[in-house]
Amino acid sequence: VTAVPHLIVAANELCRPETADQARALLREADALFQEHGAATPADDRWRWSVMLAKARIRLALAVRDLRGLDTASQALLTLGTESAHLPTLKFAIETRMTLSYERNDWDGLLKHAHARLLLDRDHPSADARGLELWARGEAEAAHGNPDTALEVLAEGLTLADRPRPAVMARLARAQAELMVAVGWGREARVAVDDYALHARSSDDPADIARARLLACAVARLEARPEVALVDVRRAARELQGEQRRGVDTRVELELA
Repeated sequence: VTAVPHLIVAANELCRPETADQARALLREADALFQEHGAATPADDRWRWSVMLAKARIRLALAVRDLRGLDTASQALLTLGTESAHLPTLKFAIETRMTLSYERNDWDGLLKHAHARLLLDRDHPSADARGLELWARGEAEAAHGNPDTALEVLAEGLTLADRPRPAVMARLARAQAELMVAVGWGREARVAVDDYALHARSSDDPADIARARLLACAVARLEARPEVALVDVRRAARELQGEQRRGVDTRVELELA
């Protein structure tokens, strides 16, 4: 049974689309060992390994955009965090539920989870919680056809005195850049996309750099510079060479076509 955490760590290293089957096999093996021998394992280890399994399943689901798997794994992690009142686990689980709501275009769910994340910090919301709440509000406003309000909210998030962690800043910058491109604001969109590109370098999502390239391509088209757009999309294709990134590959193929 002591092999369980090692199998999970090995699976985490393979949580990419091209190695997803290997990751699944390792997680199945870890789960089988855990189910067979877990009862004889100290309670603290059982809880820790359960959390590790849930987080690994979340990473794998995100890598292959398996929303059903993401739902199941994040709900399991939320239950583990709630039963133990373990704040870091609860925060991770709720932030994952936010990602799931965003991927499903469930704006009410996104706002609900963002509010729950704020409440976890009680009377002193962290920069991360505030940034995520503003990101959620901005995405919801944009989805409901209120781009001006959305941009105001996102700008507030990007200029917080206490800066959220890089991954949250990248979400805010991406939302702002995508919205400005969508409404066709050429000059402002160029600035926003450049800002997103800077944040993408420190994001925990490797696809952010390619997304920023594709948005730069869209801006070049707005500026009637097709030759620059072609350069940007080819750079995105090179950055993805040999790898698959959820939500990006198809867009690159469409642009190259």
